[in-house]
Amino acid sequence: TFFWKGIDAWDRTPSNKLVYSYRLGNSLWSQFSQNSYHTFLSLPSGKHILEVKARDNDFNIEQSPARVEFYVAPPVWKTPWFIAGLFIVFGAIVSFVVIVIKQRNLDHLKLQLFTNISHEIRTPLTLIKVPIEEMISQEELHPEVKKHLSLMQRNADRKSTRLNSSHTDISRMP
Repeated sequence: TFFWKGIDAWDRTPSNKLVYSYRLGNSLWSQFSQNSYHTFLSLPSGKHILEVKARDNDFNIEQSPARVEFYVAPPVWKTPWFIAGLFIVFGAIVSFVVIVIKQRNLDHLKLQLFTNISHEIRTPLTLIKVPIEEMISQEELHPEVKKHLSLMQRNADRKSTRLNSSHTDISRMP
């Protein structure tokens, strides 16, 4: 909102009886009225020039209008720092999503590697356990041999149990 006030150079018209006309930039002059203010809505951002001229009761019009230059700042969302901030925030979000996706892929690959390795260990372990169980079940074995075979069977069972529990624990991880 701009306010203005004038005086009659010849002192014939009181200032409250003067009428005014204004224009913004190179637009047409407004009709003369007693309004001593005007509110400009929706002005584009940038530099503007407002000119106001007065007319007295004798219809004498001021030859050199009052002139004021002013600048309308752009809205916040059109400023370079705001746009740069948006790009930074957007880039950070995208980077975070990419990192999370890569981490999940890496975790999946680790689990798959562990599964493959445990399978490679479990297969020969099973191939060892079955013949040991068959040999232990034979009656005519020497007690010392049976003792060693029982030790081998316990160790193979323990390794198999640890392998299975480790695989279960890892597969439960998020």
